[in-house]
Amino acid sequence: MFPEFFSFQLADSIRIALPLAHVEKIIQIPQKQICPLPGIAPYWAGVANYQGSLLWILDSEQFFNLIQERSFKKTNWTVIVVTFQTSEIRRRIAISVKALNGIISVDLTASSHSSFFPLLPQFQSLFSSSIIYENELLLVLETEALFTSLSTPNLSFIDV
Repeated sequence: MFPEFFSFQLADSIRIALPLAHVEKIIQIPQKQICPLPGIAPYWAGVANYQGSLLWILDSEQFFNLIQERSFKKTNWTVIVVTFQTSEIRRRIAISVKALNGIISVDLTASSHSSFFPLLPQFQSLFSSSIIYENELLLVLETEALFTSLSTPNLSFIDV
């Protein structure tokens, strides 16, 4: 059996696969329920109440430099609630997505790998591979690397 991933779109041509084990839930959050916070990195849309806890909302298009400014015209945000368990704590954030593709099973060793990387080079370390899947480029996200980068002082002011 091959590893399972949840596939989603960030932009028209950017498809990402997230390990299914780290996907807690997919939800829609109305813009009015997201509270922006001053003084944090601009790629954080803000926080929302999720099951009685604060959930940090990552504006993925802004995080990956796909847009310059956040669009406040959104009425709803489609987000994937992503969790990552360390030995000390369970971490959770929500990643905004443009479209949902669904669950896929991928043999990463037999897949055609691509040297093409559509994002800025600084983001390459967040992905374990870029492969051709169903005739499209698929970037395989490393959940631990994402959480580590979001906790790095030069990228953010919070520890998620």
